[in-house]
Amino acid sequence: MNQTPYVMPPLGQALLAELHNKIIHFPIVLGLLGALLVLVAWRKPQYETIAFWVVWFAVLSTLAAYFSGLAQSTEFLHRPKRWIMETHMRFGIGLAFAECVWLLALLRRRTHGLAALMSFVVAALVLVTAFLGGLVAHGRGGGPPPAAAAPTAPAAQPADTDSVPPAP
Repeated sequence: MNQTPYVMPPLGQALLAELHNKIIHFPIVLGLLGALLVLVAWRKPQYETIAFWVVWFAVLSTLAAYFSGLAQSTEFLHRPKRWIMETHMRFGIGLAFAECVWLLALLRRRTHGLAALMSFVVAALVLVTAFLGGLVAHGRGGGPPPAAAAPTAPAAQPADTDSVPPAP
């Protein structure tokens, strides 16, 4: 097989193409780091300011990931992965709300117990949302659905490139 080498697109185009896939790493890392710092700050108050700002940037990066994902989601509207993409989006919205509650809980000393609890909630939501996003981006189906559940599609409709082709 003689293949042509990959041609690098212009830098601006490469940076902006599929922007969600690049941005999502920030809410994952900042959310988990924020959770760790909030829990550490429970015992070592000198970390409270750092924890607050990491959580604040986690919220901002989650909002950026949401809007970039919303723009990128249209490519899944007529594909079999639509349901998993919509589930991923719902978890992302839940994560954004949880992070807002988390941030508000960090503003007052008497709600720091709630902030510590929200650290566990946010960490769990980050991990579940990231897992679902990984399935959207990289997951492969286990083959075609059973014949009884398979919808009949017109012959002109393009095949799903995200599924594993049936074995001969």
